[in-house]
Amino acid sequence: MPPKGLHALASVQELLSKIGFRPAVLWIPTTLAAFAAVFEALSLALLLPATQASISMDFKSLRNSELFIFLFQFFTRLEALADTSLFLLLLSAIFTAVLVKILLVYFAAAAFARQVHILSSRLRSSLFKRTISSGKLYFDQVNSGQIPHVIL
Repeated sequence: MPPKGLHALASVQELLSKIGFRPAVLWIPTTLAAFAAVFEALSLALLLPATQASISMDFKSLRNSELFIFLFQFFTRLEALADTSLFLLLLSAIFTAVLVKILLVYFAAAAFARQVHILSSRLRSSLFKRTISSGKLYFDQVNSGQIPHVIL
C-alpha cells in the first residue's frame, strides 16, 4: 500500500490532467517574475552609489564607483558629463529599473491569474458535467452529504 502522501499526489495529478493543466503554461509568468527579480537587483545595485553620493554630497565619488568605471569602458561619452549629470543619469536609471520591475511583476501576476481563471473554469465545468451525468436515480438513493466523495 503506497504512503498517503503519494496517494494524495497521484489524486492531484489525476485531477490536473482531467482539467487539462499543462505545466508549460507557467513558463511565461515564471520568466517574467525572474526578470523582475533581475531588475530589482539592478535597482538596488544602482541605489548604493546614489545613496553614498547623496549622503556625502560628493558627486565626484560616482566616477570612482565600480559601476561607472565599468560603464566608462563601453560608453566613453559618459566621461564628458558633469558630476551632477552623472548623478541624474544614475537616478533616472534607478527609476527606469524600478518601473520595468513593477511592470514585469504586474504582467507576471496577470498571466498567472489568467491561468488560474482558466483552470478554475475548467474544474467547475468538469464538476458540473460529472454531477449532471449522475442521473436522477442517484440523487434519489444517496444522501447529499456523500456527493463530494463521488464527484472527485
